Amino acid sequence: MTSAAVSETSHLRAAAQPGLRAIRRYWKPFILIQLFGLAFVVLYYTLPGLAGSLEGVAKLKATYGYLFSCIAGIIGGAIVPEVFKVVTIREEKLTEQRLKDLFFSCFYFGLMAMLCDGLYRLLEVIYGKDVSIGTAILKMMSDQFIFTPILGTGIAAIYFPLYRSGWDFQRVLHGFGWNWYLRNVLPILLPAWVYWMPMCLLMYSMPSLLQVPFSVCATAAWGLIITAVASRDSHHHVSEDPMLPPSPHD
Repeated sequence: MTSAAVSETSHLRAAAQPGLRAIRRYWKPFILIQLFGLAFVVLYYTLPGLAGSLEGVAKLKATYGYLFSCIAGIIGGAIVPEVFKVVTIREEKLTEQRLKDLFFSCFYFGLMAMLCDGLYRLLEVIYGKDVSIGTAILKMMSDQFIFTPILGTGIAAIYFPLYRSGWDFQRVLHGFGWNWYLRNVLPILLPAWVYWMPMCLLMYSMPSLLQVPFSVCATAAWGLIITAVASRDSHHHVSEDPMLPPSPHD
């Protein structure tokens, strides 16, 4: 191996460390949520009553489309974690900055929910509506290895630092390229893969009209896990965690 290759490998390992630390920190609650997700999917296909009870949700999604996704994304990604912080962590002081943070968090999660909705529709066109394991795997791989590294985590790695810096594009995008990606996106991408690969496989095993609701619930669980664990560890501040961009919630 050449010295350049050794240097690149060392650089890659160093860039991966924050993400690997996050995985070690969160893997237990990740697995717990994934098991709950698995149980839900199994029960959906084995208990007719559960499938029937979700028909109303599917009808709402069919009727309101992207608007449903936007509102559900805001509730699951921003509102639920914020309420959790107020109820369990006693962060009751409602400051102007906190409301501003919440607004920009709502904008992000609403936008991302609609973007994901568009992705699910596109994958349905490419691979079909079949919910077999083979089709679910193909959709999951396209989601996690194309969409997520570029847009899923890429947007988060730019949007929140921009907001935090007062929209200083020059500062946030300084050195934009491969090394920038390793430094800013990889720490989020690695734990995201650990959590979302199994969750996406489960999600794509559900009927298309229930995929966004499942995804929103998984997003809410993601935010609750990080908020709860970070608040428990007094030596580790939430905003320092590579898993979430700064925290209007996340």
